[in-house]
Amino acid sequence: MNIAYLVVTYRDPQLLYRMVNALEGSGDFFIYVDRKTNIKPYLELLKNYKNVVFIPKRRSVAWGGWSLAKSNLDLIATAFNDSKKYDRFVLLSGQDYPLYSNKKIIETFQKNKDVEYIMAYN
Repeated sequence: MNIAYLVVTYRDPQLLYRMVNALEGSGDFFIYVDRKTNIKPYLELLKNYKNVVFIPKRRSVAWGGWSLAKSNLDLIATAFNDSKKYDRFVLLSGQDYPLYSNKKIIETFQKNKDVEYIMAYN
């Protein structure tokens, strides 16, 4: 099971580091850091992770705005075009933290291969 974690973040690099560390071993990470944010602390904290990719094209992201949708599309495109093919794409915020273990996350996706965990409302 190949999982791509797609993360948009703008604050608290320590929390992002903890998230990546907690999910380490269950997938790869594609990280979009808002242009208004200093990227250096993120790069420094995650420099030893070989499965972390920072999206080079950065823009100022407005919560709930079109710029947020564009940042998500950049994440999806980068992960989708990666040489590694992924079975699951998991969209996260830099403010998220996993509630389940890597083992449970992988088992859930493996048992529910035809289930999409997405909702839309009119």
